[in-house]
Amino acid sequence: MKKILVLFSLVIFAVHILDAQITLKGKVVNYKGGKPVEGVTIAAKDGTGKILIAKKSDAEGKFSIDLPKEAVNIVVSKEGYQPRTFSVGKKKSMKIKIMQEW
Repeated sequence: MKKILVLFSLVIFAVHILDAQITLKGKVVNYKGGKPVEGVTIAAKDGTGKILIAKKSDAEGKFSIDLPKEAVNIVVSKEGYQPRTFSVGKKKSMKIKIMQEW
């Protein structure tokens, strides 16, 4: 009985680990010059395009966002810049370059 309880606990723990959110950290910089861009929205969207969570980059262009398991895409946008879309993968960090609109 004790072995079954231990095995059951390990299975539950493994499912919890596989089901966990991924924390994505990174930095947003200007395509030309590589200077940090503050106030950029980093939004996680599901397959229907619904925003699940969104965060903004800080004064150093840095961000951290906990991606829900339903997240399919990350959309990076700021007024005056061209938006970018990335597929959610297993990356835990990204350096994102954005271009100003002309």
